[in-house]
Formats: sequence, structure tokens, C-alpha cells
Amino acid sequence: MANIMLDAGHYGKYNRSPHVKEYYESERMWVLCRFLQVMLEKMGHTVHTTRDDQKIDLAVVERGKKAKNHDMFISLHSNDFDGSDDLVKAEKIDYVVAYVPSYAKNSRCENSQKLGLKFAEYIKGVIGSKQSARADTKLKDNGDEWYGVLRGWQKTNCPLGFIIEHGFHSNPKTANWLLDDENLLNLASAEANMIDAYFKGKAKIKVGSTVRIREGATMYNSKRKLFSWVYPLEWIVLQVKGKRVVVDRSADGMHSIETPVSIDDLTLVK
Repeated sequence: MANIMLDAGHYGKYNRSPHVKEYYESERMWVLCRFLQVMLEKMGHTVHTTRDDQKIDLAVVERGKKAKNHDMFISLHSNDFDGSDDLVKAEKIDYVVAYVPSYAKNSRCENSQKLGLKFAEYIKGVIGSKQSARADTKLKDNGDEWYGVLRGWQKTNCPLGFIIEHGFHSNPKTANWLLDDENLLNLASAEANMIDAYFKGKAKIKVGSTVRIREGATMYNSKRKLFSWVYPLEWIVLQVKGKRVVVDRSADGMHSIETPVSIDDLTLVK
């Protein structure tokens, strides 16, 4: 199980939507952070937050530094843009973006960039944003990270760190969506499942492991898809050679397919 640091963006009443006056980024991301913490802890992960009190501020770099000795750092936000008081423009902009570390070419930054984009794409589907999700970077003139939490994260040993902007609170549709607690519960559940699946997938798959096959996965080094009934079941691993894994019988003992698939298309169950 993983050790995760969650950062709810901002404190008090901060970043109000220009078109939905009840919405404050600081308040809604705090609720999302708490929902996500509870769900991850139920899954067996250890979760900490950068602050214990929503009304108390902490410098952004110091929040990033709290990622030390954790396996993942995520800062939770919603977005805005200059001139967003123009309703016509605001209604057109709704993309989900992950701001990822950029100035160091190493596995920490590269892995954070890849996972941040996957996270943004996944969240887009939950929120129902129209524009494509993206990963982006932002630097100061001196080449340092623009965002203080990422500068703080860079000073730690935490292998994964990024900021997630859950759409634009300047967009009335998105702001109203994020104001609904049930929607935030569903969003937290989706994010918790993705984080849980990521860390389970990082655990070593070996002969005898029980795995799930990603829906839509094909046979190893082939475009041939598996039958749709295969994906909901759990399977026992027969053979592992590099990225080539042969799954044999289903965990319930009812089926046998003895099929090679890529290890990247498997999630470890146990």
C-alpha cells in the first residue's frame, strides 16, 4: 500500500467563481481532498494532508516539501483565466489539466508527466468536460518551476508529484457540477480507484499472481482483441517473460484461455 500526500489548493474563501457566486475553489477542493482521503484510507493506503485546518494558510513551497517520504503528491485545484468575467468565453473553456514538473529530465519528472496526463484524461470523463484533457508545464524566466508546490516537491524524495486542475470554476457548468457533494463523492471515488490501481499495478506480477486484464487489451504484440467476457474476470498468471505474461485459468476455476498479454495491460489483484 502507498503513502500519499494530498494538498487542497488554497485556504479560507479563495478564488471565487465570477459566475457562480457560491463557488470558492478553496472550499470545494477541501471537501474533495477529505473525500479522497477517506476513500484511499479505506483501500488500505496511508494518507496525509498538507494542512489540518481549512482556515489556516501554509506557504506553497512548504506544502510541496511535505511530500518527503511519500509515494505520491497531488495538489487539488480548479482553474480560472484572465478575463473570465466574459461569460461567453468562460462557457467555452472547460478542459482538465495536470500541471507537471518540467525542469529536470529524470524518472521522477517523466513518470509524473505521464501519470498526470492519464489522471487528467480520466477526470475529464468523470466531469464530462468537452475539451481534451492535457498536461502542461509552466516555468519562471530563470527556468524554475512556476508553481511553488512543485518547487517544494522537487526538493523531496517523493517519486510522483503533480497539480490537478479539475476544470474551470469560471465555467458556470463546471462550477455548479463541483458544488454538488454527490458529484465530488463520485469524483473522489474515481480518483481513489485510479490511484489504487496504479500502485497495485506497480507491485510485482509473477507466476501465480491474480490479475485483471485492462478492458480493450489485445494479445501480446498483436492487434487481436480478447473476447469481451474476459475483462471482468480475475486470472491466474502462468508465465512471465519480460513484458510478456501468459494468463491461464480464471480465479473462479471456470475458464481457461492460456493467452499472452502485455504486463502493461494487467492490474495486480493479489
